[in-house]
Amino acid sequence: MASRTRITKKTAAKKTAAKKTAAKKTAAKKTAAKKTAAKKTAAKKTAAKKTAAKKTAGSPVPAAPASEQLVAAAVDAVAPCRLVDHGEGRCSLCFDDLRMPRVPLFDERGLAGNGYTWEAVVDSLVRRRRPDLVALVAYDSETAMFVAVGGRANLVAVAGLLRAALDDGAVLKQALDHAAPDRLE
Repeated sequence: MASRTRITKKTAAKKTAAKKTAAKKTAAKKTAAKKTAAKKTAAKKTAAKKTAAKKTAGSPVPAAPASEQLVAAAVDAVAPCRLVDHGEGRCSLCFDDLRMPRVPLFDERGLAGNGYTWEAVVDSLVRRRRPDLVALVAYDSETAMFVAVGGRANLVAVAGLLRAALDDGAVLKQALDHAAPDRLE
């Protein structure tokens, strides 16, 4: 009986060792499978990046989202001024000394060409060309900056008048000729 017990113990030991080996192999397979899956995922991401790069390399830059297009259009509509939105429908149109060009006509007339000068020009333009805006636009200029305050659409219209004066010397001359003398600096 002693030999039979030894055989049973040996057999049990072999079975236990086989189970341990099988468990190790299973764990190794799982680890290998995880590594393979991770490599595949990384390869897919790399391939996707390469595909995206190829698509954008040969194609034009995609259009900006609609909100960015609206902002760009608003900036263009008031250039060379800046439009500042204060919320609740109140905005400021600013034309500062960094953007104000040197105007020979101002020099000829002994004008400073500062924010107050531009305020007088714009006020004259508004009164003569857009009298409907007179009550809708206020001014808050300083020496280094022209500022008009009002609603967005009204200020965009004012910016258009200012741009017309910058683009056409005759429009600017006419505005100066009809500006209130006490407002000119």
